[in-house]
Amino acid sequence: MKRLKPTKLIAPVLGLALLAPSLFPGAVQAEASKKIKSVEFVGMAAPATAEEMAKAYSGASLKVTFTNGTVQNFPLTYKTLLKSTDVINGTPAGLAVDVNGKPIMDNSVPDKPAPFVSDAPDSNSLLSVPGAGKTALGGNALSLLTHYEYITSDNAGKSAYGMIPASISLSTIDQNKKTGELKATDVKKVDFSAAAGLWIPCNGSLTPWNTHLSSEEYEPDARAYELDPAKSPLVGSFTKYYYQDDKKVGNPYAYGYIPEVTVHADNTTTVVKHYSMGRFSHELGKVAPDGKTVIFGDDGGNTMMFMYVADQAKDLSAGTLYAAKWIQTSDKDAAPPICNGSSSDRHQTTKLSLISIKV
Repeated sequence: MKRLKPTKLIAPVLGLALLAPSLFPGAVQAEASKKIKSVEFVGMAAPATAEEMAKAYSGASLKVTFTNGTVQNFPLTYKTLLKSTDVINGTPAGLAVDVNGKPIMDNSVPDKPAPFVSDAPDSNSLLSVPGAGKTALGGNALSLLTHYEYITSDNAGKSAYGMIPASISLSTIDQNKKTGELKATDVKKVDFSAAAGLWIPCNGSLTPWNTHLSSEEYEPDARAYELDPAKSPLVGSFTKYYYQDDKKVGNPYAYGYIPEVTVHADNTTTVVKHYSMGRFSHELGKVAPDGKTVIFGDDGGNTMMFMYVADQAKDLSAGTLYAAKWIQTSDKDAAPPICNGSSSDRHQTTKLSLISIKV
């Protein structure tokens, strides 16, 4: 097991829940006379029942070794950090916003307009931005970027999947300097106006250079839209809602990429979509330690596995895109998994080759 530095307490955020040791704040303070030598993470068995798989829980713990030789184990538990419907400083975390950053209204129920708020949070990246000031509570400032993949339905119960522009929230998280406890103190929406909005973001990741790689899944069918825009209703709906203009013509080629979000010390953000990484259904681009190689795919049907190698480290604006080609060689053994999903035929042996294109 990897040992952590004695003075650094790490609490990963999963979904919008915080996995934290139950020792905070009381138990550690009770051990104030002892100095921590090391902290180890003790894992748990994978969920075995449907009930366990459907709930957020932890059977893991922290093993704390003190300099006097004593050892204590502290169970981990989940603490809700933030919900998509939580309103902080006037902004619901999962609020859908238009090109001007204003709430997109749901007028499906007559005389009861209400803002669209997502019920589908997905990826999270928790990061510390060098130079960021203290929070309103006086603790260390952390930044939490959260995907809101879609809105399931409007207030009338009609499906709204993919029809409302998606969003990413930037939450300011206070990290108590004494206990390590996290608390959301502010939330705002990341501005995607320079990138024509955000299309169905699924999973994402934190890069080695401290930025967030987002994703745009299930890219709109540009060929179908050009033949008949009415047959691609999501593009039309997305565009009208995002620009608040019923006459605005949509552009399907603006979506289906990997956006990168940079958080600055003054709590502003910069967004860029990496066209060189290909236009298709993206999810969970993961950057290798070399800062150049990115592996990604998707968990949908008939999807692919890709590898992108940037020309320069920490710069995904130009490089070579590789597509994996799986060649069946036998009807034995299992096929390799692709991203979060797996091959539809799990009874074949394959070998891998790569097809590349300079982009």
